[in-house]
Amino acid sequence: MKKEFDYFEKALFISPEEGNPGKKPPKEEMGNPAGYLKKTFFAKKGKPYTLYIAVHGVAEIYVNGESVTSDVLFPGPFSYYFEIPVGVFDITPLIHEGENEFSAVLGNGWYRSFTILGNRKNFFGTDLSIIASIYSGEECVLFTDDSFEASVNGPIRGNDIVLGECYDATLSQVSYEKKARIVKLMKDESVISRLESYSRISSHENVPAEKIGENLYDLGRYVSGALSFSFSGAKEGSVITFSVFDCKDPEDRKNERKRFFKYKALVGENHGTSHFSVFEGRYIEVEADFQFEGLSVSVIPYYSEMEERASFHCDDERLNSAFQRCLDAEKCFFTGMFSDGYSSLGHGAGRTIVASASSFGALSLMTAEKSLSWFSRCVSKWQHKSGKIRNLIPPNALPSMKQYEAAQSTGWGDVVIDLPYIIYSFTGDASILKANYNAMKKWYQSLIRRAEKRPVSRKITAPVRKKNPYERFVINKGFPLGDNAEQNPGQTERLHLADAFKDMGTAYLAHSGLLISRIASILLEDKDIDKAARASLEKDVEFYKKRGTKALAAYRYTFADVKGLLDCSADFLIRALYLDLLPDEEGGIISKNKAAERLNELVNGPSFDVYSLGPLALSSLSSVLADNGYMDSAIDILIKLSEREGPLSPEYLSAIGGFMVKYLLGISLEGGKLQKRSYRSSRIGNISGHFITPDGKKTVIGDRG
Repeated sequence: MKKEFDYFEKALFISPEEGNPGKKPPKEEMGNPAGYLKKTFFAKKGKPYTLYIAVHGVAEIYVNGESVTSDVLFPGPFSYYFEIPVGVFDITPLIHEGENEFSAVLGNGWYRSFTILGNRKNFFGTDLSIIASIYSGEECVLFTDDSFEASVNGPIRGNDIVLGECYDATLSQVSYEKKARIVKLMKDESVISRLESYSRISSHENVPAEKIGENLYDLGRYVSGALSFSFSGAKEGSVITFSVFDCKDPEDRKNERKRFFKYKALVGENHGTSHFSVFEGRYIEVEADFQFEGLSVSVIPYYSEMEERASFHCDDERLNSAFQRCLDAEKCFFTGMFSDGYSSLGHGAGRTIVASASSFGALSLMTAEKSLSWFSRCVSKWQHKSGKIRNLIPPNALPSMKQYEAAQSTGWGDVVIDLPYIIYSFTGDASILKANYNAMKKWYQSLIRRAEKRPVSRKITAPVRKKNPYERFVINKGFPLGDNAEQNPGQTERLHLADAFKDMGTAYLAHSGLLISRIASILLEDKDIDKAARASLEKDVEFYKKRGTKALAAYRYTFADVKGLLDCSADFLIRALYLDLLPDEEGGIISKNKAAERLNELVNGPSFDVYSLGPLALSSLSSVLADNGYMDSAIDILIKLSEREGPLSPEYLSAIGGFMVKYLLGISLEGGKLQKRSYRSSRIGNISGHFITPDGKKTVIGDRG
């Protein structure tokens, strides 16, 4: 029996393009035209047929004109540096007796579309290509080679995942005038892997837009997906352009990147849907060089395959609306979050800090375990040999360029420890901890080396007490989004980072050391581990507990002097409470109660701006307040965040949705076990909803669950 990889033994990567037209295109101009490939093959009715296919780009795949997959943007967002995802499809029902036709339409996809944070194209490469085989048992009836017919002269004249699409309906017939070009790419078993079902993206029910101005339409909520429309009154070659925005007011759009669908019409009635672009936003502006009639416009949401885990309803419609916005936002983020964002500002866009900040909320709202586990695997794969963790996954640079900015960032890099543990807390499945355990240890060792390394100059690092007995456990600088976010910060920037958030590195040195010790203890519960592995884990429990405890003492001695309590920022207090770094009782060190009391004073003060907080602080603020007895203040923050206009960024999944599930519905998970606790606030009435645990059990709260 053949191994799955062997099904490509005859096939070659082929491209419909001549040369490399994807090379060095203008950064923010529309991408290249779509590519078209086809070939006939002979088959017998009644025999089983399986298609194996991988794509550099995205593809629509057909056999005898029928779509092979119900997915859209196949194969979805992937880190192509490491693997080529392979779709495996049973195409038996599509096969005719005798001659059959295989065809594919190729778009740029994530592979070479514009990337927001990297501000560049050709993120993974320049070739637009596929490799495919069709087998019936051991017999290969079709494989990709240079006998395929090819064209780039079809109706899709330009396409880009982020920027949009140009479509010429007058070119309905594709002109095949050449043969496919063989692309010399390696076929390596280590980088070709079966496409996982949770990575697939599917289309959902249409969201129609309502006309609210002369040429402005409102979808009613922020949606991510394909643009669809119909109209009449066009002349042959008339042009209509649909532009999608986050904001209603043109003045507020100045910072937005324009995303548009430019359509050249047929005479009379027209119906169109975008193919290889994803439009995220709420408002659609329409411009045309003719007087159109009967225009209807909508967005077909493109969401990854996750199911809603929770529902929520109360008497406050602001909170009900905010909960639904979190669900919509999560669906958008998990469609493309871990390669590049869809919105004009690139919300999500593969930041590791986003995964740390949003995972509690993401898991509370939807069945995000598999998607987050996949991202966690990517984090470990992209780890530097030194143990450092990249701030973007995948990084916005080619591997040979070795982009190191933020690679040692505490908070960002600790995602390699925090994210698997959060997934474990929801599922109780320790395999996620085991799969990432070595990466956790490598990252923490890099923090230890960093703490023990003497500062380059005392002038550019935050001051610490003289004769500090714990100085070699201090990482003496920080930044609210994660430490050292600049690649080569100058002296001024380094001084600012050190002075403003000097506690952050040591805070995570303490937190992560103690957490790895706890994780090692969990892994020891596996009865099947061998003697050597058990002995190693037992040593790890003690080693990381000792290191974490020493770093905790360093943190308290260096940064948590009760005399400086009034000078502590909200970020500092949230971090200290969220990571459980403070003692229960005072003894020259700020106690938990005093820190929470001071934080409550700050958030209720006239100068407090919740939106100035970094993602980790914002995502956990309300939870910290509620855990320490300040439920009313937590509700005030929740309502303020719920009233925010515009698209929600990922940390709001935890700050709003996750908070509602845990503190208003009173439901959470610890080690996969359901926990119920009443945090009810008298300010919010008639709370109801439901929660579905990872094993499928449903808990109903109230009469609307």
